[in-house]
Amino acid sequence: QSPHGAWQPALWRPDGSRIDLPLIPASLDSFQGNAPEGLAFAVSDAGFVAGRSDKLGYYRPVYWTPSSEIVELGNPFMTSDHWEGEAVSISSTGIIAGRVYRPVLNGVTWGAMRWDVDGTAPILSVTTDTGITYPRTEALKSLDDGTILGYGSNDGQIQYGILWTPDGEAIE
Repeated sequence: QSPHGAWQPALWRPDGSRIDLPLIPASLDSFQGNAPEGLAFAVSDAGFVAGRSDKLGYYRPVYWTPSSEIVELGNPFMTSDHWEGEAVSISSTGIIAGRVYRPVLNGVTWGAMRWDVDGTAPILSVTTDTGITYPRTEALKSLDDGTILGYGSNDGQIQYGILWTPDGEAIE
C-alpha cells in the first residue's frame, strides 16, 4: 500500500529490492483527487507480471513487461468504458488468465478470459462438453501450453471446475 492509502503494484526482486509498477496513465480518479491504484497478482519466469490497474474508476486487466511497461488488456464483450476486469495468472509462455465483465440477460457478470502477450485474446466457451452453459465463468490459472483452469457457476454460489483447451473449448 502506498503512503496515500492506495494500493501500488510492485515487483520484489530476489535481492530484496522493490520496483513500483506504473498504473494506467491519466485515470479520471486522479483528476477527481482520488488516488488511482492497482494490484500485481502473478509473475512469470520471463519477468512478465499480471494484475489490474485503475482506469476511469474501473479496474482493468493489465500486464507489465520485464522492463516494467504497463499494457492494458481488452474486453471483447463490452463496447463502453464502464467495465472491470483483472489478470490473475501468467504462464512462462505469456498466456494470461483472468476475468472481465460480459453482458448477460439481466446485466453483467464475470466472464473467463484468456489473453496472450502477443496481443491475441481467444474467446473461452461458456458451454462445456457436457452441454451445460454457465452464465458466470472465471479463469484462475494459465498453463504454458495454453490450457486455462477455472470454474463456471449458475448462481454464484456453487462452482464447477472447468478446463479450457488452448482453442477455448470448455471441459467440465
